[in-house]
Amino acid sequence: MAKVRDMTQGKPAKLILTFALPLMLGNMFQQFYTIVDTVVVGKAVGVDALASLGAADWLNWLVIGLIQGLTQGFSIQISQRFGAEDWDGLNRSITGSILLAGVSGVALTVIMQLLVEPVLLLLRTPEDILPGSLAYLRVIFGGCLVTMAYNVFASILRAMGNSRTPLLAMIIAAAINIVLDLVFVLVFHWGITGAAVATVIAQVASCLICLWASARCPSRASRAISGV
Repeated sequence: MAKVRDMTQGKPAKLILTFALPLMLGNMFQQFYTIVDTVVVGKAVGVDALASLGAADWLNWLVIGLIQGLTQGFSIQISQRFGAEDWDGLNRSITGSILLAGVSGVALTVIMQLLVEPVLLLLRTPEDILPGSLAYLRVIFGGCLVTMAYNVFASILRAMGNSRTPLLAMIIAAAINIVLDLVFVLVFHWGITGAAVATVIAQVASCLICLWASARCPSRASRAISGV
């Protein structure tokens, strides 16, 4: 599961295909969170809760896109160092990326908690669905650091040629999200907040899987991750 791959060795077409396919599927499964939340909440809670999710989704995806862009940018230098077998440079790049991701995650959490209500009001979100949208986004943005952590560890793995483990982590997390959505919404009756809590817990699972795989990389990269 922690296998890394030298992308400079072998047939380019095969390397690109076997690397890119799990990457694309992983992005699809990351979107699966919102789809599951929408289906469960729409069926179990009602139309107003479904409308609340619809009003919240675009802002949620704006933040996810920002996180993905930042962490994928971090991985550029990691992949260069790994390809050059510059282990000291790889150590510094991984350490710097994790620290920057941590600072960015905390900053993003604070900023979005402050801005979420004014932004929804600025967009004239209807009063009857505003509380639901706000409740959902408060929980989701409270997990910004977790989302950042998953994406940075996934980017580290991909930078070393391993795109399969992030996909596996996302598949497992999607399954956890489905189960927890059903439990929190249908059994505990937590409504739209339960869907958000299920999503954050599922993201924690995907983050831990990628962290574990990164620390087990059969290279000196694992020392950099373990030493942060």
